[in-house]
Amino acid sequence: MVRLKKDYDTTRNSVYESQLRGDMQTVENELNKNASELQSHKDSKKAHLSSQIMHGLFTVANRIDNMWARLTNLVLNHDGKDVKEVVDIRVARDASIHPTAKDRLDYDFQLLEQEIEDSAVSLNLKKFIKKYGSFTAGFKAALSLAKLYPVHIVVPPGKYKLTETARIYKNTHLTLQAGAIIRRGFVGSMIVNGDKEDQTKGYNGHGNILIDGQGVLDSAGGEIKEQCSALGFAHAERIIIRNITIKDVCGGHAFDCAGNKHVLIENVWFKGYADYKGDRWFSAAIQLDLMRSAGNFGAFGAYDQTVSKHVTIRDCYFSKSESLGGYARGVDSHTSTDGFWYSDIRIENN
Repeated sequence: MVRLKKDYDTTRNSVYESQLRGDMQTVENELNKNASELQSHKDSKKAHLSSQIMHGLFTVANRIDNMWARLTNLVLNHDGKDVKEVVDIRVARDASIHPTAKDRLDYDFQLLEQEIEDSAVSLNLKKFIKKYGSFTAGFKAALSLAKLYPVHIVVPPGKYKLTETARIYKNTHLTLQAGAIIRRGFVGSMIVNGDKEDQTKGYNGHGNILIDGQGVLDSAGGEIKEQCSALGFAHAERIIIRNITIKDVCGGHAFDCAGNKHVLIENVWFKGYADYKGDRWFSAAIQLDLMRSAGNFGAFGAYDQTVSKHVTIRDCYFSKSESLGGYARGVDSHTSTDGFWYSDIRIENN
């Protein structure tokens, strides 16, 4: 609260002028403060909550929630001629409308790849290997930088031994250059997208991840004869894996996709699989899963029944390797929970 001197000295002297000047300065300061706050209010992207703005008898929040509920009701109900939810998939993230759902997915995946590329700090792994003394330590250190800012990690040509599970985080672009081979040297998944203590729910985990290049992830199933998967991702949104080779998996999957959405697996060569115990003959290269329990995805939680959806698998190749046979299935799902449904799964031209 501002209080001005209202009773000035009765004599027009230096005291009077000082009192008047002080009041005028106070008035000027308050006017400037009001002008600054008003401009800040105008420039703010969140000057008011929608619940604070009235529109007729209702708040704007009420009207938006009401319209959203009505739209959802229309989209999810069949009209006898068409499935509106499928039509709704044609609307992209930026509100552009595309002729088919496939066109929209291609468009969004292209935007995702460009966003990751534009925002990432590029890191050549050679410097990290030299600094930390081993491939595993350097690789983990480089991946951990994504906790601070988006990164693009480039693995140059060479043969590297991974001695423990590497954890990849959101906003990471990992490129395996031609001639780069990362070979597993332990029992466990090679790369997972989270820490073991994570208890993420829904699709709020580490997403916005792109893995590409012409290199190889070698799970070394011909030597390490214990069940494990090469890649295990869960609770993520926006995952792209393309143009790499994943080889020689024992018992598990090349990619265990548990409770993720907006996933693209493209032009990946899945070669080599072994089932030494005879109880995993059915295992597929790509497992589409939901987060039901640690028994089906043990890297981290939470186990809230989040399903995989909006997944595209295209132009991939499944075969034997130089030393191991092939998978019984290219893609499968052998986990389910009543009332939780996988949706919008596209398997094309493999």
